[in-house]
Amino acid sequence: MLTRLWQYCNKIFKLNKALQKLKGQGFSEKNNEPFLTAILFVAMFMRLRSFNALKQSFKINSNRWRKLLDGKAPPSISTLDRGIEKSDIDGLIKINRKNNHKLHRNKAFDVDATSYGFMVMAIDGHETFCSEKRCCSQCLTRKKTIKVKTKIKVIENGNIKFEVKEEEKQVIEYYHKYVVCQLVLCSIPVIIDIEPLKPGEGELTSAKRLIKRILNEQPRRVDVFCFDALYLDSDLLNMIDEKKKFWVTVLKQKNREAYKEIDRLISLAKTIKAEINNRKVTLWDMDELVGWDKLKKTFRAVVSYEEYKEWELNPKTKEKE
Repeated sequence: MLTRLWQYCNKIFKLNKALQKLKGQGFSEKNNEPFLTAILFVAMFMRLRSFNALKQSFKINSNRWRKLLDGKAPPSISTLDRGIEKSDIDGLIKINRKNNHKLHRNKAFDVDATSYGFMVMAIDGHETFCSEKRCCSQCLTRKKTIKVKTKIKVIENGNIKFEVKEEEKQVIEYYHKYVVCQLVLCSIPVIIDIEPLKPGEGELTSAKRLIKRILNEQPRRVDVFCFDALYLDSDLLNMIDEKKKFWVTVLKQKNREAYKEIDRLISLAKTIKAEINNRKVTLWDMDELVGWDKLKKTFRAVVSYEEYKEWELNPKTKEKE
């Protein structure tokens, strides 16, 4: 199946030729960048979650790997690790954009009917790595409380005993985090673009750079942005509105200006009652009524109040109530 998938990628997306165009600076002739990147692509297709899992796969399926790599032996994990540090990131980004464009032109996304034909993108943060020992210049830091156990030697009446003492200790944890833009409500939920958080930055700052780049370089790839209330910033929303795109978010924080505005205007909205998924739902639809000072345009707000039943087991009879 992997062989067929790799042949499909080479036939439709010309992946093998695209990998050959990577810069490959600092790589050896044997373990060049196209060769190592192809192995990482296969590991992604196999959904291997770590280098340790890939190492085990090299041992267990060595013959299959050799056949897949045209008779070449798989490299060591340390070679792959060093190769990733020197990868041509800009070249890989171009490959991703070109492949997404090809899928879009071939109408392979098959947008879900629930999105009414719109290309819907989800924006959210994703943490990929954390360690208490290893770090780099681009690592983010945070304080973490851990429990440390120490053995204490105690002598009582000539007898030696060991007691375990547990203490709390604060350590610095290093991690990497990205803001990811992924296509949703479709048959192929591809990742459109990602943006790393730099030291001292929050998700909102990184999201602004990401969305601005997508709107400038891939405007036809997106119609609607979906994100949580963390990204509800007037400058970001104005930037999306200026490009004539839509945005959808869930608002929960009561201290937000928008929340207070919605709470004030809810008495002016019409009440709609419905039953959705066995739940009694009451809706208040405020169409283009809500806004706040720094937002250039008003927006539509929908408030929902849901009533539903949950079954609980009686601890005595073990029956549902």
